[in-house]
Amino acid sequence: YDDMYVLRFTPTKAPAKGTVFVLHGYPSLGRKNYDFAEIAASKNYEVYVPHYPGLGLSEGQFGFLNSYEVVRKLMSTVKTNEAKTLSIIGHSWGGYLALLNSDLIDDAAIFLAPLPRLPTVADLERFYLTPSSIADSQSLQTFSELLLAIAPEVTQHYSAASLNEEMIQLKILEKQRLAVRPNLRILVIHGDNDIEIPIEFVDTSFKETWDQPVDI
Repeated sequence: YDDMYVLRFTPTKAPAKGTVFVLHGYPSLGRKNYDFAEIAASKNYEVYVPHYPGLGLSEGQFGFLNSYEVVRKLMSTVKTNEAKTLSIIGHSWGGYLALLNSDLIDDAAIFLAPLPRLPTVADLERFYLTPSSIADSQSLQTFSELLLAIAPEVTQHYSAASLNEEMIQLKILEKQRLAVRPNLRILVIHGDNDIEIPIEFVDTSFKETWDQPVDI
């Protein structure tokens, strides 16, 4: 699908109950979440597992904003053509993409150790960094530098400034999506020893934006 490799799991019986998207993290591969896809298919759901461009079996160059755009295009196409209820399972970065596409989901969402929002300066100082004098306007820039450090082989085409520009665009989308709380069944699962996305950050974010506690 465009530059994106998409693995499709067919339900064990026809017709399918609905469609499930499984969105993997960054920079992990889609294969990491195949077990969830297989379980959903065994429960009679049609399942799509996209690999973001530049990751997994997809060609092209990875981009944070681009991963949102191609996933949204695919989800919109499937929703229009298949006319089935749409659910989503999002892990880490895939959890954030699930949030950004929550307006397309009409059944249920499962968030596995999700990035619940792009962190503000208060988030960085409270959950990630020691207290500092980071200006609020620099918070996304600082987060961009953290992303570059996680997987430099995937983000070598970025500069901190160019990545920050994408983060700003995503933050605008995030505010639009989280301003409206969809009527969904939601389950949030997170490990209590996650150092990349601290449980306290996830718990606080979901309680603030979705009034949803986190199951550990």
